[in-house]
Amino acid sequence: MSAFEGLLPAGAVIVEAEPAFWNEGLFPEERACVARAVLGRVREFTAGRNCARRALEQLGVPAAPILVGAHREPLWPAGIAGSITHTSDYCAAAALRTGSVLSLGVDAEPDVPLAAELLASIADREEQVMLGALSARAYGHWDKLLFCIKEAFFKAFFPLSGQFIDFHAARAVIEGTDAATGSFRIGVKHSKLGYFRDRAFTGAYAFRRGLVLAALALPAAAESPTGR
Repeated sequence: MSAFEGLLPAGAVIVEAEPAFWNEGLFPEERACVARAVLGRVREFTAGRNCARRALEQLGVPAAPILVGAHREPLWPAGIAGSITHTSDYCAAAALRTGSVLSLGVDAEPDVPLAAELLASIADREEQVMLGALSARAYGHWDKLLFCIKEAFFKAFFPLSGQFIDFHAARAVIEGTDAATGSFRIGVKHSKLGYFRDRAFTGAYAFRRGLVLAALALPAAAESPTGR
């Protein structure tokens, strides 16, 4: 079973890296994208492309290079929403055909505490209060989950906006905290982009296999107002 089992919408395919995925299998055009990269980056890139290609194959998309955009983002085939995540020893890619879903974001992080000095740069005051209330829960590291949620959201946000935003530009509310899996809501504060203005989006999270995991899909029709 994938670590992301149950976290993605119907129709999405998730593929996790097998040991061989980290070492070989790139197209020449893909190798050129990491020609000057350090070995660790090449391994992560290789595993990510192998996972992504196999996810696309399950959707009926022929194998082809998955190149890099101007901002290092994966360039998915037309009609496909996808997302790649990796740690030093875990990698997965998710993909689905667009239609009711416009964009997809997944993120996996080691289930260890966020560095204390980073918390203020990740969480606004309301989120820090929320994390303080969650700190007594037994399941995992909630500060790292907040980081993971925002990373997943940013991966879904960029393809629709073409913009980078910092951690304080988005606010997340973690829900369903009585189990090791649950849901969250996240939206962009003060967005001037019509699709994101005054909207919240729902995703799912889990603490599994020593990982913190978050996933969400941005729908063709945005969901509920944030009230922010």
